[in-house]
Amino acid sequence: MTRNAPLFIAVTKTASPETATLNLQAYQRLQLSLLLGLRRQILIAVCDNSQLRDHLAQQLHDELEKPPRYPHLVSLDLNLENPAFLTQVGQWLKQYPQAQHSKVPCTFQILGIEKLTRQPAIVQRRFLRHLQTIARYLPQLNINLLLWLPRPWFHNVKQSVPEFWRWRTGIFEFEGELMVPPAIQSAIEVLKESLQGIPAKIEDVPESSAIPLSARQGTTSKEGAFPLIKSLKTPRIKEVPAPKLPASEPSETVQPPVERMSLEEIERLEQENYPPETIAAAFIELGNTYRDRVSGGKGDSETLSYAIQAYERGLQWSEDDAPMVANILNDLGNFYWMRSRNGGKLPETLADLEQAVQYYQAAAEKLGSPEAAPGQYAMIQNNLGAAYSDLSRYGESADWLQLSISAYEEALRYRPAAVDPQKYGSTQNNLGTAYWHLAQYQDPLNHLKRAIASYEESLTYYSPETASMQWAMIQNNLGTAYWNLAQYEQPEQCLQRSIECYQASLQYRTPETVPAAHAATQNNLGTTYWHLSELEGMPPEQQQESLERAIAAYQFALSVAEELAHQDPPIPVNFDLAATYNNLGLVRYQLATNDEFSIEIPRKDEYLEAALKNHIQAATLVESPSETYNTTINYMVRAIRLFYQKGDLVGQNRALSLVPGQFLPAILPRL
Repeated sequence: MTRNAPLFIAVTKTASPETATLNLQAYQRLQLSLLLGLRRQILIAVCDNSQLRDHLAQQLHDELEKPPRYPHLVSLDLNLENPAFLTQVGQWLKQYPQAQHSKVPCTFQILGIEKLTRQPAIVQRRFLRHLQTIARYLPQLNINLLLWLPRPWFHNVKQSVPEFWRWRTGIFEFEGELMVPPAIQSAIEVLKESLQGIPAKIEDVPESSAIPLSARQGTTSKEGAFPLIKSLKTPRIKEVPAPKLPASEPSETVQPPVERMSLEEIERLEQENYPPETIAAAFIELGNTYRDRVSGGKGDSETLSYAIQAYERGLQWSEDDAPMVANILNDLGNFYWMRSRNGGKLPETLADLEQAVQYYQAAAEKLGSPEAAPGQYAMIQNNLGAAYSDLSRYGESADWLQLSISAYEEALRYRPAAVDPQKYGSTQNNLGTAYWHLAQYQDPLNHLKRAIASYEESLTYYSPETASMQWAMIQNNLGTAYWNLAQYEQPEQCLQRSIECYQASLQYRTPETVPAAHAATQNNLGTTYWHLSELEGMPPEQQQESLERAIAAYQFALSVAEELAHQDPPIPVNFDLAATYNNLGLVRYQLATNDEFSIEIPRKDEYLEAALKNHIQAATLVESPSETYNTTINYMVRAIRLFYQKGDLVGQNRALSLVPGQFLPAILPRL
């Protein structure tokens, strides 16, 4: 790996330390991506200022130049007469044919794309059409591409050439204008001032070969399946089961034999030209300090960022074949994955996920062959599947889910059940969830059956006596998959199986142990009973029984959710309370209006009044104006009209007396 002098990077004349720090981090990520030695990568650097861009491109070229007769990084100015830049690449490769067979692939950075803005539309379209063909040619080339784009062209490429966009492996954004000398001292000072511990916890992270990660609070992961119904005739489950990521693996990282040093002390080693292995070991040991804080529960974005910076700078000074490189690459993928879940802005989240994918891919490649370290390879593939699954939430969902499934299946090839049953079962659960998600986009019958097969396979490796929460979570996921399958075949059998799974889950998901999960599964159970009551040909007595069971389940879910809301601090549930109140009101309305049910009139009146109150509770939880608010008001109007039918104006006035005044302006014109 190339030895690097202390890093300098351009910042703005008036830039805040935060902007300078982001520029530094983006540059380090870009530089390390080029040093990893991966093949057929498409990297995109975003920079609006051409002077800053030229400086950064030249700095990369100077630092990455490799002997003997061709550079590691080749800079090409886009030919505006023929913007098919692969032609330029081909001409260069003819001049230096040994580059095509090099162990270290060349990267071609394409400059001058911003000049297309001043070219005729036909030239611009020719460039975009050329990007569409990249996927066809890249597998045949032993090269990487780095495209420097201004933001307008960055957005144009993303929207106009989705085929090319799917091949990208990294995005690096820079802000500001060039300042001479191009120092980053202000950014470093900001980092040094914040090097002490920052509180937080971690949960549901990808597996780590170097991080014994503990449970985290406040995760954005939704492990359960929590259905929401918004129409009377077609109950729908809106939320989905997300994977329960596996527990961490034992550390196998080779720790460098040095004492832990501060960032300032390590930078002094750089300035005094200490041996590269000493500097690398010091940075990695500093990274281990932050890794320890992460494993202790301090998983906030700042701590993760410091761990990332330390490890990345350590890798810049390490040999390619250093024993710890694959482990650190995997751990860097984990840190970026965790940071993506810390509630940042969407562009930052996507950049972190894409960087996580790149590091997992690099870690797998560094192992050489899966057979050399099958357990570690399976762990990395499992982590890669989780990152792809997260990317599917933000667009191109089916494509990302297919990649996620491939990664999980690859992990299972090298993670036999006989070696580690619970990790095998965990990956099967993750695979089932990926199939469940994919079923929402294509071939639902086939993919739901595969999801069910994976969930049921996973269950055989968990015992409720020894792993009750994992077993109950998989039962919940399995119940949701059967619920979904009921929409396509054997509805009664699938719904009954779904109910069995939810009831099994509730044996261990109790209000005392995991109240939020208990409420979610009760909500699912209520939805399934309601759906069961809607089946054609269902005898009235069974229909009535299913609706009454739905009421009981919804009431359990809402009572637990209300208790959690009054705790200090409040504990949220990950299902829509307004939708559940509406669902409960709709079920009660059915019981109040179906003449085939053996219910006395006074009891029907009680159901009607309770239904109206449920819709009022839902209306207090939704914003006005909104589609949900208008739907809820319509439910209230329908109930009030039935009061009128039963008791004329006296009945209507009684119903209106139950309605808070803020809803009357919306209700009265509709009566």
